[in-house]
Amino acid sequence: MGELKTSQVSGSKFRPLNAIAVVGLLLASLWVYAGTVANEFVWDTVFYLQVHEQRIAQLNLENFIWMLTSAEAFYWHPVTWWSWAADYKLYGGLDAGGFHLTNVVIHGLNSGLLFLLLLKVLGFTRNRLPVAETITGQHAILPAFIAALVFAVHPQHVESVAWVAERKDLLCQFFLLLALITYFDQHSQNRKARWSGSGLTLVFFLLALMSKPMAVTFPLLLLLLDVYPLGRSRYYQPGTESAGPTPVTRLLWEKWPYILAALLVAVATIAASQGAITQVPVGIKLLNAFNSIVAYISKFLIPVSFTPHYPYFTTPAKGVELQHFIPVIGFLAISASVVVAWIKGHRGWLIGWLFYLVSLLPVLGLISAGTQGMADRFSYFPTLPFYLAIAIGVKKIGDRFSASFQRMALIAGLGVVLLLGFKTANQVKVWRNELTLFQSIIDIYPDNYTARDNMGILLLRAGAYDAAIRQFNAIEQMPVDQTSMLSWRVIAHLETGNLDGALRDLVQLKNYAEGHPRLRLDLDCYHYDLGWIHAQLGSPDRAVEQFLLLGPDSSLAYQASQWLDSIAAGEAEAAAVERAPALPGYCPALFPQNWR
Repeated sequence: MGELKTSQVSGSKFRPLNAIAVVGLLLASLWVYAGTVANEFVWDTVFYLQVHEQRIAQLNLENFIWMLTSAEAFYWHPVTWWSWAADYKLYGGLDAGGFHLTNVVIHGLNSGLLFLLLLKVLGFTRNRLPVAETITGQHAILPAFIAALVFAVHPQHVESVAWVAERKDLLCQFFLLLALITYFDQHSQNRKARWSGSGLTLVFFLLALMSKPMAVTFPLLLLLLDVYPLGRSRYYQPGTESAGPTPVTRLLWEKWPYILAALLVAVATIAASQGAITQVPVGIKLLNAFNSIVAYISKFLIPVSFTPHYPYFTTPAKGVELQHFIPVIGFLAISASVVVAWIKGHRGWLIGWLFYLVSLLPVLGLISAGTQGMADRFSYFPTLPFYLAIAIGVKKIGDRFSASFQRMALIAGLGVVLLLGFKTANQVKVWRNELTLFQSIIDIYPDNYTARDNMGILLLRAGAYDAAIRQFNAIEQMPVDQTSMLSWRVIAHLETGNLDGALRDLVQLKNYAEGHPRLRLDLDCYHYDLGWIHAQLGSPDRAVEQFLLLGPDSSLAYQASQWLDSIAAGEAEAAAVERAPALPGYCPALFPQNWR
């Protein structure tokens, strides 16, 4: 990519234009994400905040330690918990609009930090890569600002910003950007910055790790930056002004605190996520990883069809077909191109590509947790090199084309930014509530089990039983585990009076649960409901048989005894049916405990 000239990188002197740019980026973020303040808490946010409200309501020593040691939802992220506790105090409770506003502000700050980071990166490069030679030059500010502006309004980031549960992403990137900025300062010619930067970089990295474990690859990213553009290794030396290459062993040794912290968090995260790891064949995992790598790039370039849940590109039942290898070909083509570019002296393309791949590594699904094949939130940090490429492209236009062409390009660029902003503002509406969220997934992926299951549960709880049954019936046609669907459809059938349908589902539910030892079906609830249904269908003998299977210590023993007394006193099969309205109802707690 050219040569380095680190002596041209200045310190952190306050510059009014930079401050104005940062404020402008914050305002742009507030503009496109203004709609989030009307959104509700959805999906995992409900679990994090409403279920654990007592934990975040008061940040006393006990709760502080709990947040520091908790691995709820298979993640260790104490800084994120602390930020939610701060929001709770700031907004006087679980104010959804306030929590969303904090997310937007952090995203705006991330956009400003990206702008400052791009200035520093541009200040380290020159010659073959036509970028600004100093970070103080006017020509560097506009390219960096436009690139950061695209980041601020790009719809690929809606999931990270509009989903309060993904505060993890925002905080992690916030601290990683600070770590990168201080790392560049650390290796500039400013000796004071060099000494102060070394400690700050490590502190910011640790805070990023404590926000989201995805930061574990950061030590590897620093090694890549040591190669280029910092020119600290023998693989690329900038020229006569460099102090000379640093041995690889020394580069590794100076990062031992980073590596140790990353390893500890990685091991702890893998251990904590054992209960969420999905059993997917290795071949499908690998192909899905390549699919994700290419898909994130395509959604950056053509920002359409965003959805809160992307299923795997295929399933073991469907199998792998020839077209599923197209992303592998795309990956190999890009890899070959950047290697050729390196050989020809354009260093940055290979480093940028490796930066993208390394930062994506923890979320490529090789150790898969959950049912998603990919997720837009996973691209929030890894796509940073793409925005550097935008800055480089803008600078090329400024260097190589006439003033009239530059004006036309600027107008076109602002048009693109506006289109991206409107797309983002519209995508924010998807996260308005859980009904809009899951419906948007179904619209794009009608066979998405997760969306159908959650939509059915929402409709069931809202009393729209027939609509819920339609969602569950759609799941029945899919080659997936039916246990969850059956446990909910039983309730929907009982509410609509379809006792025969409920009876069939109960029998199937028992068979499915027996095939999944980890699932804990409430057998007392199961037998009680069987007895309840048989009694209503006029089969007292079968009803008595099921009621007697409940032990005397069961929480349902009293309700069962009322039914047994009623059946014993009845002279006809219809006696129980006639008294049914005055007798206890069915048990709704069929689904396995500690499962959903």
